Amino acid sequence: MASAYYGYDQLQAIESFKDLVVHLHVNDNFGNYEELRITNRPVYNAMGTHNWTALGRGDLHLPIGWGAIEYERLLAPFKGFNGLVITEVLEHYYALHTSEIISGLDRVHRILKA
Repeated sequence: MASAYYGYDQLQAIESFKDLVVHLHVNDNFGNYEELRITNRPVYNAMGTHNWTALGRGDLHLPIGWGAIEYERLLAPFKGFNGLVITEVLEHYYALHTSEIISGLDRVHRILKA
């Protein structure tokens, strides 16, 4: 989201810091930055996750594979990564989708170990 909003190359940024990474925090979204996050934080905070989800904007914490993140491309620089991989989804929305959440993590694991 930030790369599209601020106009920088994702892979170039990843290459510049990948050797410093000790854990990966992965979840999905549609790449639509919610500008209120930086222009009006009190309003952003008051919106709550139900508004972000309804609008498809911001850090939605979707299960992996439900959004638009290109995991194969963006995780390629991390092949062989042996650190911790964390996913964070909004439990009150996705509690009934545990198998899909695990499947998404398996996908990330396969990409990293390929």
